Amino acid sequence: MRANLHYGEGMSSPSAFPRSAALAAGFGLLFMSALGPFGLFTVEAVRAADPPEIVRELVSAPRFIWAIAAFFSVAVLDVVVALGLYGVFRHPAPALTRLALWLRVAYAVALALLLVYLGRARGASDGAAAQALVDTFSRGWLLALGVFGLHLVALGAAGLRAPVLPQAIAWLLVLAGLGYIVDALCTQFVPSYALNLAAYLFFGEIVLMVWLIFRGLRPPPAMRQ
Repeated sequence: MRANLHYGEGMSSPSAFPRSAALAAGFGLLFMSALGPFGLFTVEAVRAADPPEIVRELVSAPRFIWAIAAFFSVAVLDVVVALGLYGVFRHPAPALTRLALWLRVAYAVALALLLVYLGRARGASDGAAAQALVDTFSRGWLLALGVFGLHLVALGAAGLRAPVLPQAIAWLLVLAGLGYIVDALCTQFVPSYALNLAAYLFFGEIVLMVWLIFRGLRPPPAMRQ
């Protein structure tokens, strides 16, 4: 019998379910689910604003500074989540989990570097220049989300090899990843593309978050007896 079949049986061996790693990843995803939308809605408000005077006012407001801080926090949490997920899945599927780890770290680094454009938008001489910089950030972030999609596909593939994870969740992660990849590619090569598949397929990430927290908080069998 494979060692990873003993996940969650309260053993002290490497095959025991890594509850701390699961909680780090699960709560990291939970915090990101609050910070990410705040940053996104703030940036989208600037992109949609008109005339330039309103744009200049928006990027000068404290909310815009908090949005930059939220995005940076998301980038840091992405690294924490990547390490936590690696701890959960590295024994069932070491190669795939390692690939998923580095893909998510690469995405986090790209997101952090792109924040330079938002910082420059705050110091732009006029609203039109600020809006152009915010647009550059958004386009770059969309490309980075393609890398994030590759991470989800690799993670879902690792999950399919891990008996501890329900296969339905693994397939949802693969679908979510494909949604990000298709959005990133089509936006670059199909000018009229506006489908935004990721907005409909991201549900797998939420389910994974709930599963990680549930498994991390659930005591091992020895403590439940």
